[in-house]
Amino acid sequence: MELKGKPYILFHIPHASLKLPKIFSTICIKDKNYIEKTNLFLSDYLTDQLIPKSYPKLIFKYSRIFCDVEKFKEDKKEEMAKKGMGVIYSRDCENEITKPNKKYRRKVLKSYYLKHHNKLDKKVTEILKKQNKCILIDFHSFSDEMVYKLFSITVSPDICIGINENYTNEQLKRITIEHFESFGFQVEINTPYKGTMIPNKYLNKKDYSNLIGCADYKIPQVMHGLSILEYNKELENKIVNKIEIPENSEYEVEIRASMLSVINTIYEKMNGTIARIDINDFIWSKGQDKTKSYKPYHLTRTTSY
Repeated sequence: MELKGKPYILFHIPHASLKLPKIFSTICIKDKNYIEKTNLFLSDYLTDQLIPKSYPKLIFKYSRIFCDVEKFKEDKKEEMAKKGMGVIYSRDCENEITKPNKKYRRKVLKSYYLKHHNKLDKKVTEILKKQNKCILIDFHSFSDEMVYKLFSITVSPDICIGINENYTNEQLKRITIEHFESFGFQVEINTPYKGTMIPNKYLNKKDYSNLIGCADYKIPQVMHGLSILEYNKELENKIVNKIEIPENSEYEVEIRASMLSVINTIYEKMNGTIARIDINDFIWSKGQDKTKSYKPYHLTRTTSY
C-alpha cells in the first residue's frame, strides 16, 4: 500500500506525546513516579516516529491523560467518560489520578482541545478544496494489557481498523484489510477499539461518494443538448414530437441507462476526483439556465422520476 505521493492523505496522531503542561499539576492527586508510569502506559508512544517526515500529519503535542482530543467534549456523548477517561481524565485504567473542576475543564477545552480541532478542521478543508477528497488516518497503538484492563478482552488482533459506516469508504476498508492480511497479520474491524476520528466540521455529514446519477427528464435533455448523448432518428423523432415513451419500454430504459453511463464515463475521465452524484447535479443545474434552449425532454408517465 503505497501512500507516498498521495496529497489527499492526512495522518492524525493524538496520543504519542508524554508532555504535561503546568496546569495539570493543579488537579493531579498522584505522585510523579505514578503519573510517569501511567502516562507512558496509556500513550501511543513513538507512533509519530513511524510516519515519514514528508507525509502530512497533525500531532497533538500534549499527553492524552491531560486532554484526550479523540473524545467528545461533552461527557454525555462519550462512552469512555463512564470510566473516568473522557476528554479530561479523572482516572487511569485502575485508579483516580485527578480531581478536575468546571473551571479547569473550561480552560482545557478552550485553550487546548478546541484549538487542536480547529487545526484539524482547517487541514482537512484545505485538502478537500485542492483534492476533492481526504483520507484521514487516525494513527494509534495498543497493548494486550491495556485492552484487558479496559475491556476484559484476553485476545487482541494484530491490527484493529476503526471505522464509521457513515464515513468509511467500503472499497478503502477492503483494500486496507487485504493489505495487512497479505503480511500475515490478524485484522479485526472495530475490535477492540471502535469508531474513527471525524473532524468536527464534517461530523454528521454523511459520505455520498458511492451514489450514482438519478433517473430524470432534465439530465438526458441537457446531455443531448450538449452533444454528449445521442439518440437514433426514431427515438429523437418521438422526443421532439412529444410522443409518450412508455415506462420500462426499451427506449425508456436505454435513456436512463445511457445517462448513467455518461455520468460514469465523466467520473472515470476525471479520475474519480468528483463524485458521480455531483456530476449529476451539475448537469441538472445547467438545465435550469433559462438563457439556454434545449430540445424537449422525453415524456414518460411514471412515479419514479
